[in-house]
Amino acid sequence: MQKLKYPTDYVAIVVYFIKGEHNGIDLGWNSKHGGKNQPIYAPADGKVVAIKDKDKTGKSWGNYVKIYLGKYNGKKMYVLMAHMKDGIKVKKGQKVKQGQLLGYMGNTGKAYGNHCHYEVYLGGSGTKYRVDPEKYTYVYPKQVVSTNKSATKGLKYIKKAS
Repeated sequence: MQKLKYPTDYVAIVVYFIKGEHNGIDLGWNSKHGGKNQPIYAPADGKVVAIKDKDKTGKSWGNYVKIYLGKYNGKKMYVLMAHMKDGIKVKKGQKVKQGQLLGYMGNTGKAYGNHCHYEVYLGGSGTKYRVDPEKYTYVYPKQVVSTNKSATKGLKYIKKAS
């Protein structure tokens, strides 16, 4: 399995993973790098297993895309990107490639501003399988990283091919 790539071109973590409290990370935006309309991409090749679009409940994740990536060390791995704007660009059952456009950053569901809530699941697709995305996700070449040190602690990088 390929290494996961952050689902945004601009990488700035505004809320970190805290097991049992905040079971994912929130990626923020920058007006010079895509702004509030930042595209959200597939972190790896996989199959879309769930989506919600045009959510009007104001609860939970709002609009989201969940992708099954295959097995990682013998365990099923999934990713979820949430709080997206209306207009998800993929369908349930569709195969996606790493870097494929899924939709755009938004503030649907229980959100207090535009961001991308990003989760990784290892061992199953239920909420009890959520793990810290930073342990499995990398900054790839050409992604822009925030200059704010508190928004980038713990990031791992893919080296450029030589």
